[in-house]
Amino acid sequence: MDKNTFVLDVNIWISGLVYNKSQTLSKIICNNDIVVYRSEMMIEELRDVLSRPKHSRKIQSANQLDFVINQIEELTCYFSTTPMFKDCRDPDDNYLFDLAIQSQADYLVSGDDDVLDVKINPPPQIISFTEFREMFF
Repeated sequence: MDKNTFVLDVNIWISGLVYNKSQTLSKIICNNDIVVYRSEMMIEELRDVLSRPKHSRKIQSANQLDFVINQIEELTCYFSTTPMFKDCRDPDDNYLFDLAIQSQADYLVSGDDDVLDVKINPPPQIISFTEFREMFF
């Protein structure tokens, strides 16, 4: 059986690893035969979002930020992309589609309506975290 491949939106990583709203995220990745891709743009967005005052209760130092980024890097495979996709309502999310399409991921997982509402021919199939979780439980 081929491995399922995924791209997880930054909002999924933040909810799952920083706020522990979904302790199952790392368990799903570690306990199943799946591959999750990341790109440099994703890591840049994670650093930017987690550096905002909104997250200062959870990420209080550069060391904590580096720890979270390192966790994500350990759980994922790096994939280099070329900016091409332009059809997302939020242009800042186009890189997710570049990553999912160019890596030939099976699924793009997001909690963002701007991403979830995009209609493209699979792959990737665009799913919510709930749908992602249900694939494994």
